[in-house]
Amino acid sequence: MKARIDFERCTGHGRCYALCPEVFAEDDNGYPVLDDSPIPDDLAARVRRAADNCPESAITLLSLEESSAEKSSTEKSGAEESGAEENSSEESDG
Repeated sequence: MKARIDFERCTGHGRCYALCPEVFAEDDNGYPVLDDSPIPDDLAARVRRAADNCPESAITLLSLEESSAEKSSTEKSGAEESGAEENSSEESDG
């Protein structure tokens, strides 16, 4: 399992890092910091509790398969956007 934080929703209540500091850290502004590592099985229940207690529902939990699919989709769309930018700059040059 992996966790994702929607920073457009998060307002920094800090429940996630209060409930599971092994996974969620706090930055200097009171917002959570999360690396991209898989969540250890022994912490999964605490991470679910942190997600369930987020007032803004800003934490999404993903299976490793969903996380891999999301990453592939993001990389693909980034490559497509990059190609679109190259095409538009070539058109403006021509």
